[in-house]
Amino acid sequence: MLDAEELADVIEEEAEARGPEEMSLEVECGDGVDTDAGDDTAECIAYADEGVEHLWLVTVGPADAGLEVEIENAS
Repeated sequence: MLDAEELADVIEEEAEARGPEEMSLEVECGDGVDTDAGDDTAECIAYADEGVEHLWLVTVGPADAGLEVEIENAS
C-alpha cells in the first residue's frame, strides 16, 4: 500500500534514475494504491522542468525484487 505522496516519491525516483542527469521532475498523485485490496491504478501529474504538465496513468504490481510501476501517458 502506498498513499498518494509515497507513490509520487517512487515515480520521481524512478524517473530521475532513468532520465538525463539535468532533468527535474515533480509528481503529484490524486490517490494512492493498495494492491492487496485490488486498487493498483492511480492518476498522477508530472510537472517537468520546462513547465509542461503530463497526465500519467500509473499501474503498480508486485515484482520479484519489490514493486513494479508502469506509466502510460493519458492524452
